[in-house]
Amino acid sequence: MPADYDTITPGWQRLSIGELMTLWAQTPATPMNIAMLGLLSPAPTLVDEAGALRLAAVRSAVADRLDRAPALRRRIRRTRPGQGLPVWADDGAFDVARHVDAADLPGFGVDALLTWAATRAAAPLPDGRPPWRMTLVAGLGSGQVGLLLVMHHVLADGLTAVALAGALLDTAPDAAPAPTGWTPAPPPTGWTLARDAAADRLRALTRRLRTATRRPARPQPLTARRGPTAPHETTTPHETDAPHETDGPRSAPRPHKTTTPHETDAPHETNGPRSAHGPRETGGPRETDGLRRELRVARDALAVTAPDLGLPSPDGAERRAAGLCWRLDGVRRAAREYGVTVNDVMLAAVAGGMRGLLLARGVPVAGLTLRVSVPVAAPAGNRNAGGTLPFVLGLPVDEPDPAAALRRIGRDSRAAKAGRDRGYGGPAQSPLVPPLLVRLGAVWLRRYVGRRINLYLTNVPGPTNAHWLCGARLHTVFPIAPITAGVPVAVAVLSYDGTLSLTVDTGPGIDLRAFADGAGQTVAALMRTAEH
Repeated sequence: MPADYDTITPGWQRLSIGELMTLWAQTPATPMNIAMLGLLSPAPTLVDEAGALRLAAVRSAVADRLDRAPALRRRIRRTRPGQGLPVWADDGAFDVARHVDAADLPGFGVDALLTWAATRAAAPLPDGRPPWRMTLVAGLGSGQVGLLLVMHHVLADGLTAVALAGALLDTAPDAAPAPTGWTPAPPPTGWTLARDAAADRLRALTRRLRTATRRPARPQPLTARRGPTAPHETTTPHETDAPHETDGPRSAPRPHKTTTPHETDAPHETNGPRSAHGPRETGGPRETDGLRRELRVARDALAVTAPDLGLPSPDGAERRAAGLCWRLDGVRRAAREYGVTVNDVMLAAVAGGMRGLLLARGVPVAGLTLRVSVPVAAPAGNRNAGGTLPFVLGLPVDEPDPAAALRRIGRDSRAAKAGRDRGYGGPAQSPLVPPLLVRLGAVWLRRYVGRRINLYLTNVPGPTNAHWLCGARLHTVFPIAPITAGVPVAVAVLSYDGTLSLTVDTGPGIDLRAFADGAGQTVAALMRTAEH
């Protein structure tokens, strides 16, 4: 898209290929919804004397803060043949009451609440509206109030979802933003869409011709593109390395999603500034070289079959979930002790959890290495990480010693990162790959990816300080990742206010207690070593 795209067509934007990938990759039983479950203190501004939620006050508070997050008032508008890709446009019928509701779960503890939240998050969001929902939960056994925020991956990847959630919350209990009033921009006409699509096709053709006539660039080592790094660098596009290292301030916030002061609360995303106008226009030798290199990575990853674990994939919305929490500084100390990243420690925790789960189910683990897909953050200029090639790493569940497993994971993750170009958006984002071919690839992955990977892990940085809703402090946050079609286990990790939380969710046929025990024991052992 041209650099002045937003000024030419105010009020609407084309969906990127990365965003469309999240729609093409889902099934009715596995929608690409991401979620965050928080626990709020029962402040009198949130609940009344009888313990009932002040739902009207919550809706009013959310409405007053939507100016911070204009993406939450946008919906997808489908296009007709000749009008190009679908567009994001303001929802002229937006009503906050359709997005903020309440539930009563008397006596529920954290484990039951997590399972309820994962099941609720797996329910498809209504079409024709901005794809998000907030649910407040009363009646919990702890006296706290649950807060479940669900967004479709097309609206936000993990980093953007954290920023949008932060926009709806406050960084102080008595914050009172003044609403500015909102008037939806008119949707684009059919003629406008057709004219813009024709111009876009002409630009794409020009790029391809320019690329075909340029002389190939001399190959450069990846380290020349990436710049100097330390042996255990943490400045990586990998979402799971960004959250918890100390690489300096986070780059400029992503466009289209929202621009709010809360985005600076996640200081460790280090991919450079986000373009204000969607995916970058690119071509030439670097684009060709990058495409060839990433296609080789994809080929090598898909050529290996994952071991069959006999774990059932969900065929409906029902889920099971379990969560664990650690102090972030303790996990950091363990990472420094072993010369790895916090991300690697979480991979070791998942390896220990899966080892415990498989042993409890009677699955032999001798010589067994699982294949885990770990997403890569969107490079500069892309609005959504959907469509970028993930890392596929081995999890040594055959290793009973947490320290030995962590060393293997650290070595393998460094090798995987060394072979990737952090600035390249992946084949799905390439102007050299037609959208139809990308869609066919997404359909293939939806059907067969379960034969290539065993589980999915994402790790995202959250705010470093506490947040509030209606004067009620948010104490704990558990992330919930979507289960990809054919993949039975999804794990999400999120940092918030000095705490690191991990959530695992699966279909209803898997008992997660053994996973929680194994993951907890692994991290505890690594942290004990760092303390001595």
